Amino acid sequence: MKKGVCGNTNMAETIKRSGYDYVEENFSLLAAMTNEEFEQTVRKYKDIDIPVLATNGFFPGGFELYGDGDREKAASYVRRTMPRAAALGVKTVVIGSGRQRRIPVCKDRAECEEIFVCIVQDVAECAKEYGIDVVVEPLNHKETNFILTVADGAAIARKTGMDNVGVLVDFHHFTQNGERDDGLLCAEDLLWHAHLARPNDDRLVPTSPSDLPALQKWAKLLKDINYGGNISLEGLFADEIGKTLTLCRPLLDVFDKE
Repeated sequence: MKKGVCGNTNMAETIKRSGYDYVEENFSLLAAMTNEEFEQTVRKYKDIDIPVLATNGFFPGGFELYGDGDREKAASYVRRTMPRAAALGVKTVVIGSGRQRRIPVCKDRAECEEIFVCIVQDVAECAKEYGIDVVVEPLNHKETNFILTVADGAAIARKTGMDNVGVLVDFHHFTQNGERDDGLLCAEDLLWHAHLARPNDDRLVPTSPSDLPALQKWAKLLKDINYGGNISLEGLFADEIGKTLTLCRPLLDVFDKE
């Protein structure tokens, strides 16, 4: 299991020096770069010699999904940006984007769910050209009203009928939503990626031995389903990032030991 950190080029050198295996970039920020900025980004990761294996932050803020022409707009956005992810060596793109996928009260829920499935299919078809997997991220009820549990995410993945669409578990959201420990069992064949912050409301990354019981529990859950994916820190950093990542790294060894 490789362990990475959600970040960018400004953090990449520190992430590598702290003993992590990869960076998880932001898809929408890659999309917003000029060609020159993107070329500089590729060069910097190459110079630092750390891979970018995943992306999150799929749709930019304000992106609409459920109006007329929105599916075509989304498909165009994906076709423009997926080659950049591929050029960085990305293997997994995460579709979270809770605000963007939130179903408006004025819309028919079943219709919006079908539109979202179609959008994920479009993403997956484009990603497949580059050997990239797509994972749907369940989020907690404070951030969205659609796809809240691992079971919800697995159901969407199965509805797409695409063999490169799976689901992610973010243990912060998993805990905030009060999901049962056996909630991962419904998705064991589709669980391909994981995000990690401690379960507290503060959403900080784990840095203290007091965080170990939760990490040990989560490690056992992954072991019980023979999880074979990677895990990325996606919490907030309370202190200077180098110090924080140094404190986190030994705690994450529990995911190898369990």
